[in-house]
Amino acid sequence: MHALATSLMIDMLHATRTAVEATPNAHAVALAPEWAERRGTMRDQPVTLHSWAWQTPTLAWVRALAMEVGERTQIFAALATPAPQFDLPLFGVEVFRINGSVSMLALDWIPMAEQPYAEALAAIHPRYTHFPPMADMSEWAEQWLSPYAIHARPQQAVGESEVFDAFSSYWDSYMALASSATPHGDPAQTLATQRRFFEQYHAENPGHPFLAKLFGEEWARGYAGDFLFRPGGMPLF
Repeated sequence: MHALATSLMIDMLHATRTAVEATPNAHAVALAPEWAERRGTMRDQPVTLHSWAWQTPTLAWVRALAMEVGERTQIFAALATPAPQFDLPLFGVEVFRINGSVSMLALDWIPMAEQPYAEALAAIHPRYTHFPPMADMSEWAEQWLSPYAIHARPQQAVGESEVFDAFSSYWDSYMALASSATPHGDPAQTLATQRRFFEQYHAENPGHPFLAKLFGEEWARGYAGDFLFRPGGMPLF
């Protein structure tokens, strides 16, 4: 990210990368150049998209992206997808910053099965119940997100330091969970659930049309299937 990027986005990317690369036997994935960096324009404003990916023995695909639209809008998103032999939840975060304020925060361990892991998240979540929630939750979100998801529109009500603290709490605890995990569950069932989640998310969320408008339909479809959505570490389509 260049000099216009906010410290919040830089800090979140650094925390993501540091935690993954500190995991034994983790490695960065060399992305195709067309996924690693993409530039375009939106309403005469320059758009820059940077992407990164990693793998660990437990996490089949960890990806992060940072997008800037002019000087006013920044987006950071990261997703961790466990290998199928570990029926762990997914980790997901999305942050939108517009005109100097965080306008949207989504943060969760997204359950893929009936799991005992929710206790760890239940201990963290009460610290962030003051975040202003979104007025309406989509049917997709109600179906998939855990009871401890943060799905907020903070704007001026929550400072960026609090947003980073929430992210760090969820992310650090998730990485501790992943690092100590042992194989559990039915890998075929876990993979099928991950695939169903990604297919529904891809179908019901507006990210693909937005990217297609910026960078073209063919590129956006390839980016979605090969980078954004990889059940068990394999491309969605």
